[in-house]
Amino acid sequence: MSQALIRCDATTVSGDHDVTDKGLMQFGHSKDDPSRPQLKVMMGSLDPLGMPLATDVLSGERADDGLYIPLIKRIEAGLSHTGLLFVGDCKMSALGTRAYVVSHHHVYLSPLPCTGTTAEAMADWIRTGLEKARDGELERVFRLNPRAEEVLAAEG
Repeated sequence: MSQALIRCDATTVSGDHDVTDKGLMQFGHSKDDPSRPQLKVMMGSLDPLGMPLATDVLSGERADDGLYIPLIKRIEAGLSHTGLLFVGDCKMSALGTRAYVVSHHHVYLSPLPCTGTTAEAMADWIRTGLEKARDGELERVFRLNPRAEEVLAAEG
């Protein structure tokens, strides 16, 4: 199980429903139709099976970044292993989420959002990475494939 890859992501479901105080259907940021209330579904799935490990159904006004840690805690409780690889979108890269994952002896893979100083610093990070690759200084990460062969998964 130490090789487990878990994908975490949220989606919304909107509809023509009444919005009630503290109800499930709420107005929130919507890529589909901001004039319709929505609910949010957060899921952690075992990859490559797509088998759900934890699912949260939440009111639709919530931001995604605060949903990762509660989901990861539930997955940890069910699997009782360290060394899990959590994969998500840029909302999973919030500092608090990354710190939680690392402090519980897991690893993560998610892109950083191009906001704030990240966009400015990215060119320097790329240049440094290319220099380290040229000099053979990158850390190599290996994983077992389905045939139990060790293969290069990442360099960084």
